[in-house]
Amino acid sequence: MNLQGLENKKWDFNKQEKLAISWLLKHGFEVKLKKQYTSKDIYTVTKDGILDEFIFPNNQKNMNVRAFMERYEKNFETKKELIKLRAEASANGLIKERS
Repeated sequence: MNLQGLENKKWDFNKQEKLAISWLLKHGFEVKLKKQYTSKDIYTVTKDGILDEFIFPNNQKNMNVRAFMERYEKNFETKKELIKLRAEASANGLIKERS
């Protein structure tokens, strides 16, 4: 897998950005660069049929990229579980589908 959306790239990625992108790709995410700002990068990520927006802050000194990415993965897994539970509840008539 490769990073998609390189047409939206305004400048070269720094070391932290490269580590974050590499981490996402190694962990099975499809990654597309949506926008690149001086303060943050915005990506669209997909895994297991779940679409999410991933925002990576730039120019953070002494940032532990691995810890940041592990927290993101926990949040993503929680989102995935909530989507699954919502679908099950809807299928059982416990909640109405949102429009």
